Amino acid sequence: MLVLRLLFRNRTTSAITAVVLVFATLFTWHKVDKGSAVRKAVAEYVADLELETARARIEEIERRARVAEEAGARLQERLQAAEGEAIRMNEEIERYAEETDVPADGLVDDGLLDRLRGR
Repeated sequence: MLVLRLLFRNRTTSAITAVVLVFATLFTWHKVDKGSAVRKAVAEYVADLELETARARIEEIERRARVAEEAGARLQERLQAAEGEAIRMNEEIERYAEETDVPADGLVDDGLLDRLRGR
């Protein structure tokens, strides 16, 4: 109580006290508001970085999906070509087996041996 009586003893001390209280209040509000502004700015910065990171991840996933699709298409083409080649080779083997006489005793004669050697 004694402090309040001294601060508000007359008009001059009351005015000085009021000005000091206003400045103290503004200073406190400034400090508190500055902290919240910094927290808000940091939160926005982090949100922007997270959004940018998410977009980059999506782009990378889309790129990998395109590459996988292209590789799958190329693999499918090669598989079809290999299957066609296998069918052709099987037909050639069957045709060769039909055209080639195998001796009853199972021995290879000179003519077949030369053909096998490519002469």
